[in-house]
Amino acid sequence: MYFWSSKVLILLPLYFRTCCLKIRLRAKMGLPSLILGLVFGSMLVVSVRGIGANWGTQSSHSLAPEIVVRLLRENGFNKAKLFDADSRVLTALGNTGVEVMVGIPNDMLATLASSMKAAENWVTKNVSSLVSRNGVNI
Repeated sequence: MYFWSSKVLILLPLYFRTCCLKIRLRAKMGLPSLILGLVFGSMLVVSVRGIGANWGTQSSHSLAPEIVVRLLRENGFNKAKLFDADSRVLTALGNTGVEVMVGIPNDMLATLASSMKAAENWVTKNVSSLVSRNGVNI
């Protein structure tokens, strides 16, 4: 499982590195620049709306989906990106409040891209039915 978050968190180290470089270059304005950098940096951190995890099901020692969902919620994760539309995983995520993004398997990309009917059938079978029956937040 890999962790991901908003792009803001990826930009923070770059911003602080740039801010520190500017402070070194402008030693005369060190304290005001530092204060401004800290205030601006704290506003960036506040704008993060959630943290999530990438969840793939191809592994040698898989945990039950119910256990993984419990671990996600206990550790404050409110988003999950699935690499395939596994019905057991989506059922376990139902009515949990965890936002889900479902990926399309690579072997189906060409088929779904070339046929609107195939894409509609895939979404109906793998997404729509689970949203209405199990309350999955997609």
